[in-house]
Amino acid sequence: MRQGFLDAVKKRYKDRHEVNRAWNSLFADLDEVAIGWDEVDPRYQSKTAYRFDWRTYHQRLGTEFIQRMADWARMGGAGVPVFISFSDRVFDLGESKYGIDREALAPSFDLLACSASNTITDPFYAMGYPQQPVNYILLRSLAPGKPLLNIADGLFSEKATDLPPSFGYVQSTLWEAAMAGLSGSALDTDNLLRFPQCLEACATTCFDL
Repeated sequence: MRQGFLDAVKKRYKDRHEVNRAWNSLFADLDEVAIGWDEVDPRYQSKTAYRFDWRTYHQRLGTEFIQRMADWARMGGAGVPVFISFSDRVFDLGESKYGIDREALAPSFDLLACSASNTITDPFYAMGYPQQPVNYILLRSLAPGKPLLNIADGLFSEKATDLPPSFGYVQSTLWEAAMAGLSGSALDTDNLLRFPQCLEACATTCFDL
């Protein structure tokens, strides 16, 4: 891991002087570079440039691993579409520190998929803005023209006992998803089946669409 990171650093920067300027470090030799979790020198390991280089390298390793997994899956099932399901946490604070590179991965799969849910108790918006629709719009932008599925569609993520969703809420949520580019949905039926109005709204909206 350390040698791979060191190779990436040497490829990115011209020499150790350029590294020292970017990271605010004092390397006499680049072999002194430590990997990200060995926080031995906060003078440079706390700097934005170093953190960017380390996290970008680590993110690339995760991306390459997933791409290899996709290649293995294709070998075992010729003609079967291969996809990865992205979480709906891309806009969470700090997610980019440890997340995968969605932009690099999305074009390499046969279709796009995610697991996204809505929040019925949003303090400001009736629809829990932006949540589901903004995830769909993002994925669509990364690979235009590919089908987009939500394979674990949580129309509402809470155990809605005190505030059961209305017919109109479910109907509006499904229409918002369709307008944002969602091609298909596998609903999480555990919470839907507890409320007849939700199931009715889902069926009615699907027929309308």
